[in-house]
Amino acid sequence: MPSPTAPSSKPEARRDQNLRRLYGITLADYHEMEAGQNHVCKICGTDKPGRRTDKYFFVDHCHESGKVRGLLCYACNTLLGQAKDSVDTLQNAIEYLNAAGNDGDPG
Repeated sequence: MPSPTAPSSKPEARRDQNLRRLYGITLADYHEMEAGQNHVCKICGTDKPGRRTDKYFFVDHCHESGKVRGLLCYACNTLLGQAKDSVDTLQNAIEYLNAAGNDGDPG
């Protein structure tokens, strides 16, 4: 008899296997994290994972330690990746936007 926390379908079993292999967490851990974040991105708060084909939030993790930090939408995950997880780069970007009078108008 399968465990009550075991994935119930082949796609779920495959996702569980990938989460274990890539991040050291189970599908149940993922769902617990997602519920703990109220089913939204941990940075921007959107309830949409990203692109039209994305069904799940991205697992954000420290590339040095492997520690899972949270679940992010595509845009926020990409933002951190492009900044190479550099707090200095991200702080510089914040200061740049503040100095430019970030009014949401790109032109």
